[in-house]
Amino acid sequence: MVSPALFLVTVLIAIPLCMAVYFSLTDWKGVGLNAKFVGLKNYAQLFQDPAFARAAFVTVFIAVVTTFVLNVVGLTLASLLHHSGALTSFYRSVFFFPMVLSPLIVGFLWRTLLDYHGVVNSFLGQFGVGPIEFLGNPTLALWSVTGVIVWQSIGFNMVLYLAGLQNIPKSLLEAAYVDGASAWTAFRRITMPLLAPVITINVVSVFIFNMREYDRIRSVTDGGPGGATQTLAYKVINEAFNLGLLGRGSAYAVVLMVAVALVAAVLIVFLRRREADLT
Repeated sequence: MVSPALFLVTVLIAIPLCMAVYFSLTDWKGVGLNAKFVGLKNYAQLFQDPAFARAAFVTVFIAVVTTFVLNVVGLTLASLLHHSGALTSFYRSVFFFPMVLSPLIVGFLWRTLLDYHGVVNSFLGQFGVGPIEFLGNPTLALWSVTGVIVWQSIGFNMVLYLAGLQNIPKSLLEAAYVDGASAWTAFRRITMPLLAPVITINVVSVFIFNMREYDRIRSVTDGGPGGATQTLAYKVINEAFNLGLLGRGSAYAVVLMVAVALVAAVLIVFLRRREADLT
């Protein structure tokens, strides 16, 4: 039973990983077999490139903001929609629906809505506001694409928190209320500690997923304006396949992989300790 799993891990993870590391040490253009070994040259050029620092900032910004907002809003929505009922089920479906759509489709949809002559600016114009350069202004473009990611992903976090809330025994909360605890005290002293494992899963998964954000960046802003919304994942694809610099693109991929692994490890250790402190 172990052999098939090891085979899949080797074929789908270990071999591509080793290939990425190898290609990052060459000047391979993606065509032919005449790759020249250049050592750490790609990494040296990468860390000297201002575009790398900008892409790293954009990646971390999106990951941090979306992780915070998605967990706060997801937990809030789950708490509000925790009780059963026909209307509650409808709202759950509404918030979860964007998750079933392709990220590319969502991106193109919001690109149309947020266009200078799009629906959002037309609506704001009714109140004498705008038009606003949602996608033409570097700062607004970054916030806009972050908002699109939050809009589509909120259902995932809400569902996980709903599952966690449903596993909390109602008798514990009822006993707390009988003892005179307020709703906030019961939430802080009972609900939050019991939700700690779910919070860990949500925080780590959202951070990892959004550190690798590409699809919605590609379809909403295509990395623009002026590279203001290019993430490290976007740079991997752009360098390797659009510019034909597969060695340099592999270097970006290796750096991104190491960064994600390190951040995930730190988050898991910190949140596990927090779980132990709460319990």
